[in-house]
Amino acid sequence: MAEKDIRDYHLLLAQEITQGLRHSMRAELETLRLLLFALERVNAKGDLTQRQQHESQEIIDTMMASLRSLGESVDETERFYRSYGDSISKIDLYNIVSSAVNDYSKRLADQDVSIKITGDKEASTLGSPDQLRIAFQNIILNSLQAYKAIARRSRRKIDISIYSEKSDVSIVFSDNAGGIPKEHENTSLEVGYTTKKGSTGLGLAVVRHVIEQHQGQLILENRYGDGFTVRIRLPRRISERSDV
Repeated sequence: MAEKDIRDYHLLLAQEITQGLRHSMRAELETLRLLLFALERVNAKGDLTQRQQHESQEIIDTMMASLRSLGESVDETERFYRSYGDSISKIDLYNIVSSAVNDYSKRLADQDVSIKITGDKEASTLGSPDQLRIAFQNIILNSLQAYKAIARRSRRKIDISIYSEKSDVSIVFSDNAGGIPKEHENTSLEVGYTTKKGSTGLGLAVVRHVIEQHQGQLILENRYGDGFTVRIRLPRRISERSDV
């Protein structure tokens, strides 16, 4: 794929992500408006009882979660714009995956989620390091948001395996966060789709676009009640990528 074609693809991708961002922001702002109205009604009652104080705090907490979600949406869009113009280069996949994990090290620790990377430390592909890092970050974030929605805090884990074949390399992310409802399996890759409170609904859609850009294959394995697995297959060498 020529660099001009990659830039054009980035522009189309940014347009779709921005549309998802606007949809997400509108929904979150409407939530904030309704919550502020509810908080005003509680405060208008006069002196707050202990129960009212508790209710007010729950409302405030929900508002803060919505604001954080908006912030993540903006950050995600900015990362895509910053990655425009990336040139194609050889990518050390083990290092890129490790970097994506390190970006969420504090959040992983806060949520008691253990993470393990195994497999081929020499695995490589060609493409944009920043784009693939963003994709891997989104997969990890998807698991973290799923864990946040369940009460169980023991034995939380994300396993990442990297292995090479003759012409391809595979990266597999697997968690035990319960998976997604079966009725939502066919829409999980759409922009704006989410079942998680405080999520932008952009994560897996971003992953899909990045992997398609790199002429790879994305396979989702939903184990509802158990966990979720994301399998990525990428070509290893430039000679095997006919449009590079």
